Amino acid sequence: MLLSAVQVVDWNSDIWHFVVRLVVSLVCGIVIGIERKTRSKEAGIRTHAIVCMAACLFMIISKYMTTAQFSDNGVASGDPTRIASTVVTGIGFLGAGIIMYRRDVMYGLTTAAGVWATAAIGMAIGSGFIVLGAIATVLILILQIIFHLPIKAFNTTHLSVIRMQVWIEGDDILDAILNELGKPRVTSYKVKSMDGKLVANVEITTKAQVSVEEMNGLIRKHPDHLLSIEHNDD
Repeated sequence: MLLSAVQVVDWNSDIWHFVVRLVVSLVCGIVIGIERKTRSKEAGIRTHAIVCMAACLFMIISKYMTTAQFSDNGVASGDPTRIASTVVTGIGFLGAGIIMYRRDVMYGLTTAAGVWATAAIGMAIGSGFIVLGAIATVLILILQIIFHLPIKAFNTTHLSVIRMQVWIEGDDILDAILNELGKPRVTSYKVKSMDGKLVANVEITTKAQVSVEEMNGLIRKHPDHLLSIEHNDD
């Protein structure tokens, strides 16, 4: 690809113009990272700041390395989008590393998307769209703040996962325990024989908040049947 009408960049006189872009991208990354850090997310201030500034630097290199200054005949050759396109791919791998999958639930999707968007902001600033990058930063912050407000429509449904070992000498004992927990949904049920007794490994999910005192109360009420109980919040 030949680019004949590309503005020649003087890297000595224009260096501070590029430094300003790097500083602005760094500030934008820090601002987004602060919001993520206050919510104890995996990717915080340093991650977002480095991603944003690095994307900006890649974009500057990608855009200006093909200028006529680097060509013998005064005509630029090469594809100025080649480096920029690889940034998107690289950020995809970084985002995949942030996402975690545990107990059939995904974590870190918003943080990964935020890192991806932060890279886009850095690329925009590196291309010279400084105001556009700053506006995108503000919009991301507004989006995160609004959807973290205590509004029921915005909140993710809280699920408690409870695992129990129950000695089932009769069909009524498990029903009694489940009724005391508010009739939660049984997601896993396995039965095995231990010392001549039938023991069921039961996993249930409930929207109710189950406290430690309630679990201790269940064991005290059914000491011969409820062998163990474990509680996790997803």
